[in-house]
Order: sequence, then C-alpha cells, then structure tokens
Amino acid sequence: MSFDCFFSSDGIDYELWIDDDGQVCYAYLREPDGSICGKVWLYNRGPSPEWFEEPRGVPPRNPARFVGGVQFPLPESPDDFTAEWWSEGGVLYARVFIGKALVAILAPGTKPGWSIMAKKDGPVANVLASSSPSDLAPILREIRAKAPR
Repeated sequence: MSFDCFFSSDGIDYELWIDDDGQVCYAYLREPDGSICGKVWLYNRGPSPEWFEEPRGVPPRNPARFVGGVQFPLPESPDDFTAEWWSEGGVLYARVFIGKALVAILAPGTKPGWSIMAKKDGPVANVLASSSPSDLAPILREIRAKAPR
C-alpha cells in the first residue's frame, strides 16, 4: 500500500505533502517552487531496521533505536490524515494528525521536525511527547531559532 496526500491553505505559501511509499512515511513542507524546506519521519511499515539504510531515491526507514512504542493504527488512505496550520508569535508551523491524534509538527527550516513515533532525537525525527499538544513552548522556541529570516 502506498499513497500521497497534500494540504494547503489560502494565505499560506507552503504545501504539506505526506508520502507513504509502503515502507516508510514522511511529511514534507514545500515552498511554492516545490523545494523541501521542512521534513519529518512519521512511521515505518513493518519492522524497523537495526541501522539506517541508504536506498537510492527513497527515504530511509527509521532504525529501531529511534522508534518509540506509541501504538496507533497505521493509515490506510490519505483520508486518515488531516493537517492544521498554526502561527504563533510570527512562527508558522503545521500539525499533522492521524485520525484525531497529533503525530507530527514541522515548520520551515526544520529538518527534522517532531514525531510522536520517535523515542530519541535522530536524523529523521525529533521526539514529540504525547503531552505536547498543550505545551509546545520548547518546540516553538526551536522553530523560531531555525526559521528562515
């Protein structure tokens, strides 16, 4: 199973692209010209590898040492995803949901963003604690620090 879905909003110059290739799923924030300015790993389908793989032309699955134990049903179609755009104190960011569960946050300049499935900060995702929807202050500080000027 593989699918893509896209989210945009009037007045926001970015597009959120979610790509599940049947092995791994990532969310990407794209500029109007299509270039990627933010990305985050969302989940692996199937077992996580022991080490980072280097497949050509496809994003790597996140190794087991970075993958947390949060359980939720993996999406079966683009309809399982929703996205919300937020701007606080001049900081724009996207929140990605599977069903009603917040699963990721990404913003321009964040490579990687934050994922609920990450148990340890790594090259493809930073940790998004499950209590984060009500306390995003540390993430917003980091987004501000990485925001393009």
